[in-house]
Amino acid sequence: SAGASAVSAAKFHGICGTMLEKWKDVEDALHLDIRASAVENLTAVATALGLDPAGASDAVDFAVGYERAIVIAGVKRPYYGGLSLTAGVPDLVGAIPAHALGTKALRPEFHVTLRFLGDVMDPIWYLDFLSKIGSPVDFTVTEIVWDDKCVAARVALPDGVLCASGVPHITLALAEGVKPAYSATLLARADAPSLLVEVPVKGVHAFG
Repeated sequence: SAGASAVSAAKFHGICGTMLEKWKDVEDALHLDIRASAVENLTAVATALGLDPAGASDAVDFAVGYERAIVIAGVKRPYYGGLSLTAGVPDLVGAIPAHALGTKALRPEFHVTLRFLGDVMDPIWYLDFLSKIGSPVDFTVTEIVWDDKCVAARVALPDGVLCASGVPHITLALAEGVKPAYSATLLARADAPSLLVEVPVKGVHAFG
């Protein structure tokens, strides 16, 4: 990984020569020219692996676009992609039964997680979602569900807004020490107390 700018030219060429000597007789080694373009080398790799190299140029363009996008966005590892609520919050909070809320603390912000990212980043999904950042979405809160640990709201999203996290929902309030992920557990319970509502809200695509 030491480049010519990091070491002397003689040492750099020595490193390259050592590596070439080491691998020159290995049948499965693929020799690439570092002076060739990324497309040329990717084409060589694809051909050697018996793959169709026709998409090499598009693949390189996509990779460059992805790297540029994450630099512009300033977020290399967002926690999730979702809808951040921008309107309808007072009506939503007002719809929570007082006995359901109890001493639980309202969340500092409300959002619907459309995709939890964790340690895995799908570049295709990321670029598509990035193009939607800030775009508005109107949707409806249809049910409020609670127990002694959490208050969550089930939501109905419009066609075309996909949620990969199972049941689209908003975590509204949590008891001390309870993590937001508990909402999914709560909503999966058939015996949890609930209240059917119809609260229109607005949100925008956002990373969090």
